[in-house]
Amino acid sequence: MGFWDTFLKVWQVRTSVKIQESLENSFRVATENSKFQANFPDIIQELDKKNKFWDDKINHHRNKNKNMNGLDFYAFLRTNFNQNGQPLYGNFTFCDWLYKQQNNTFSFRFNIINNNPKSIPQNIIIAAWDANHVIDDDWIENNFGIRFSNDCRLHVLNFLLNNYNHLR
Repeated sequence: MGFWDTFLKVWQVRTSVKIQESLENSFRVATENSKFQANFPDIIQELDKKNKFWDDKINHHRNKNKNMNGLDFYAFLRTNFNQNGQPLYGNFTFCDWLYKQQNNTFSFRFNIINNNPKSIPQNIIIAAWDANHVIDDDWIENNFGIRFSNDCRLHVLNFLLNNYNHLR
């Protein structure tokens, strides 16, 4: 037997082994997939059972916030916006809650780059939420006798209303 005959036999054996290993691997993967598919309903059921506590807790909080009125929305904002610099959108960031001594309330105050802080009074936030539609200059003037004239307060107010609309 010459060199090339030996080389050819070795190559055939190695190729045969690779083919056999490939077939065995394919069979193993197919077997694992079929076992997984057969056990899939049991796995889902077990996950549902283990996560029931957390699902119930999440649903409780979702339902608790449903049908939030304007006062609840204001309280929600007071709870969730409490750090100076929290981003709102664009160049707007939350500043703080400005105390209004004349009516003993707090206004939502925010910053815009290269500008003085602006604030939105509590009564406008509550009424805007309860109105449940896009707030414009006319709505604010008709309800409060104030004209924002396309002021950034109007944009931030509408952003807050739209961003948390899922709580309605």
